[in-house]
Amino acid sequence: MAMFRRCLAGQFAVLTLLVATAEAQASSKPSEAELAAITTRGVLLAEYDTATYGFLSNAGQVQRVSPPLEFDEVFDFILRYYEFCFRTDPKSQWANSRYSAGWDLTGWFTQMWDEERNTKYFQAIKSMLERLYVAGNAELKKCIEDSVIEHLFERKPIRKFFEDWAHNPQLRPAYDQAKLWGDRGGKSPLTEPRIPGQS
Repeated sequence: MAMFRRCLAGQFAVLTLLVATAEAQASSKPSEAELAAITTRGVLLAEYDTATYGFLSNAGQVQRVSPPLEFDEVFDFILRYYEFCFRTDPKSQWANSRYSAGWDLTGWFTQMWDEERNTKYFQAIKSMLERLYVAGNAELKKCIEDSVIEHLFERKPIRKFFEDWAHNPQLRPAYDQAKLWGDRGGKSPLTEPRIPGQS
């Protein structure tokens, strides 16, 4: 019986904590002015990210940074930037649209492929595309198919890297659509070799 009371007392303490937390969250809703300030900060951060992406996309500028930027830092930032563009489809003269982000990502992926970068980078990109595709609406799915996957599939070794998509019912439509593009001879400059002699 004593053990039952201790257990009940523990459960009551947890319930009290949950109720107190819920009440605190309910009473801490932001005001209209706070929401406007948060929105303004979000817009400014998106503009900073766009400017940073532009800088990082220029190898000549990046080489001037001292001490040199670590590849992993640049990779993580660019991947987050592309995900932001896919999710929000910015309507800005500076930020990439959803489709232009997809085309840039395709070129970036194939450049790293030609440089024989570590598989972890390709896996990170693939995982991001999987998450976006599975959770996305019809427009986002179509964008990922048209601007990224079908062009990546122009290269058979890259298509093989995505082969697990063929066995996933949620990703199979993208795989099948992109495979058609490649099988029918689809070609674009997005996947042309970046290092002479590579294909």
